[in-house]
Amino acid sequence: AVTISGSFVYFGFTLVMPFLPLYIRQLGIEGTGAVALWTGLILSISPAMAALAGPLWGRVGDRIGIKPMAARATGVNCLCWMLMGFTSNVWQLFLLRAILGLFGGFNNVSVTAVTQLSPKEKIGSVIGTLQSSQIIAAALGPLVGGVLAQSIGITNTFFATAILMLGSFLSIVLFYQD
Repeated sequence: AVTISGSFVYFGFTLVMPFLPLYIRQLGIEGTGAVALWTGLILSISPAMAALAGPLWGRVGDRIGIKPMAARATGVNCLCWMLMGFTSNVWQLFLLRAILGLFGGFNNVSVTAVTQLSPKEKIGSVIGTLQSSQIIAAALGPLVGGVLAQSIGITNTFFATAILMLGSFLSIVLFYQD
């Protein structure tokens, strides 16, 4: 469940990378330098916020369990990606990416979730499988994202990403046991 969920998250994150500068331009940012700056800011804010919030969510997870933390992260991912399709300016997109990182960081919780019930002698292979699936998903995401943006449009690709994130959320809620 966690490996499937993690694959959906990484695949969804990378779906937007091929056309993010085009989307930023659609949101009113003009000039190559400004588009490049905003692209960098928008791509970096989410992992930066996730890194800062990770220890806090880890402490909360120790108290209430991993499943609620994984459900929070995947649920926030679903909601934020859907809302990104409705943004009307670059500041809204930036804010949603910041919220995504602050509340939706899934990487830390996914490693904890896959190792929680694994025997000690299998932890290395379990983490390796999780990370391999995430890397493959991240490698395929830009290719599929480019195809989706061309065929269904940039905005609809955000909605497609939200559907993937819903799959990630459902995988955790329905199949993962703390």
